[in-house]
Amino acid sequence: TLICFALFSVCGVGAVGLWAAAQIGAALHDAVDVSMPSILGLEIIDQAQTDLVRSSLETAIWENDYSAGAKANFAGALADKAAAWKRIEKGWQIYEPLPRNEEEDALWKAFVVDWNNWKQLDLKVTAEMQKLAAGVGEAAQKEIFKRFYEAYEMQRASYTKSEATLTKLVDLNVEIARVSKISAEAKERQAHLISISVMLVAMFVMIVVGVWIYRAVIGPLSAMQQAMQAIGASSDFRLRVEVNSDDEVGQTAKVFNGLIEQMQTSLKNITQRMGEVREEVAQLSGAAHEVAAATAHQASAASSMAAAVEQVTVSINHVSDSAADALRISKTAEGR
Repeated sequence: TLICFALFSVCGVGAVGLWAAAQIGAALHDAVDVSMPSILGLEIIDQAQTDLVRSSLETAIWENDYSAGAKANFAGALADKAAAWKRIEKGWQIYEPLPRNEEEDALWKAFVVDWNNWKQLDLKVTAEMQKLAAGVGEAAQKEIFKRFYEAYEMQRASYTKSEATLTKLVDLNVEIARVSKISAEAKERQAHLISISVMLVAMFVMIVVGVWIYRAVIGPLSAMQQAMQAIGASSDFRLRVEVNSDDEVGQTAKVFNGLIEQMQTSLKNITQRMGEVREEVAQLSGAAHEVAAATAHQASAASSMAAAVEQVTVSINHVSDSAADALRISKTAEGR
C-alpha cells in the first residue's frame, strides 16, 4: 500500500510538473515564438525605413556638385535605398505571418495604410534620384532638386505618421513580451507552490499510511513475538495473540494461535496419558509387592521344609547307624 501510494505521489508530482511545463511553455511561446520575432521584424522595417530617408537626405549633400563624381554618389545613394528595401522585405516576411491580437492587428492595418502612402511618395523621391544618377547638366540638376525637395517634403509627414505607428507596434510587442515573461514567472512560482504542496500532502499521507501499516503489521508481529517470549518463559500455552484484522498479518496471528492451541491440546493429552501411566505403574508396583510378599512366604516355607527334611535325614542317618550297630552286634552274637 505504501509503495503504491508513493508511486501515485510521484506520478502526481510528475503530472504537476508537466502541467507547469505546459503553462510556462505557453507563456514562453508568446514571448519567444511570437513577440520576439515580431519585434525583430518590426525593428528591421523601422531601421530600413530610417535608412531610406537618410539615403534620400544624403542626396542633398551633392546638390551643388555638378562633377562626374556626383553621379556616382547619386548612384550609391540609390544602391543604399535598394538594399534597405530588401531588408524591409525580409522584416515584412518575418512579421506578417505571425499571429496578432486584436489591438496589434488594428495597429498593423493602420500602419500598412500609412506605409503604402509613404511608399508611393518615396517612389517619387527615388524617381528624382534616378534622374540625378543618370547624369544631367547643371540647369537640369537644379530643376530636379526642386522637384526632389517637393517630393521629400510631401513624404516626410507620411513618414512621420507611419514611423509613429510602427513604434507603437514595437512598443506593444515589447509589452506583450514583458507580460508573457511575468506570466511565465508567475506560472513557474505557482507550479513550484503546487509541487511543494503536493509533495507535502504526499509526505503527510505517507507518514499516516506508514503509521497505520506499522500498527497493522509491526504491532501484531510484536504481539506475537511477546507471546512467544512469554510462552517460552512461563510455558503457559493458554496465552493467545489478539487478532484485529483479516489480512495476511491477521491470518498469521490466527495460524499462530492455532499452533499454540494444538500444542496446548497435545500437552494436555500427554499430561493425561502420563497420569494414566502413573496409575498403571502404581498398580504394577502393588502387584510387584504382592508377588514379592508371596515369594518371601514361599521362601520361608521352603526353608522350614528344608529344615524338616534335614532333621528327617539326620534321624534316618541315626537310625541307619543304629541299624548298623545292631547288625554288627547280631553278627557278633552269632559268632559266639
